Amino acid sequence: AASSWSIAFGSNVTAGNLIYVWAGANGDTTSSQISDTLGNSYTVIRDTFDATNNQSHTSWYAANIAGGANTVTLGASYQGTNARMGVLEISGLATSNPLDVDVGAVDTTTNGTDVAGDAGGTLNTINASDFLVCSIQNINEAEAGSLTFSAGTSYTTRSPAGLHVGKMQTQQVSSTGNYSAAFTGNANQRSIGHGAAFKDAVVGPIPEQYSVISPIFMI
Repeated sequence: AASSWSIAFGSNVTAGNLIYVWAGANGDTTSSQISDTLGNSYTVIRDTFDATNNQSHTSWYAANIAGGANTVTLGASYQGTNARMGVLEISGLATSNPLDVDVGAVDTTTNGTDVAGDAGGTLNTINASDFLVCSIQNINEAEAGSLTFSAGTSYTTRSPAGLHVGKMQTQQVSSTGNYSAAFTGNANQRSIGHGAAFKDAVVGPIPEQYSVISPIFMI
């Protein structure tokens, strides 16, 4: 139930890159605000409040960021327990209006393996060359919990080894299509997933240009 909390990048961020942030907690925290020490401007991608389970999940991005030492702060009154947050710095994305499409869903299945089908939804991309970033959380449990998330097909996991209650994953795509934004779960716990497709800075499939820098979590 902190009034605000922060996590710092382990090394300087690079000017022109994009920062992706997600956070969640018990309660309705959809009015949460993000800031950082470099004064970058954050845009809300999606707010999801699951009233049935009293949990929230919000995602943001800051495009064309300033470079230097950086700490990201979530300023919100978090209710209850099990608050968590993840941060990614990504290179090679469009510096203006980078968001192509986004999606979000609450998993409501009774079979945990179906998390892949419910939580996250499908990214129906409009731009041909996109970088997909997805986040998911299980607020019903404390770490380590009984629910283990695995990355979806063709995604790379971007989270510390052994972390189960929150995950991030990324994938480079080079053509328009319908891409699942979901993870796979192994237990019967409700979850919230978000997905975002960001436009690449250069048109065309040049996946070697793009990288994820310093994925950070706070649990």
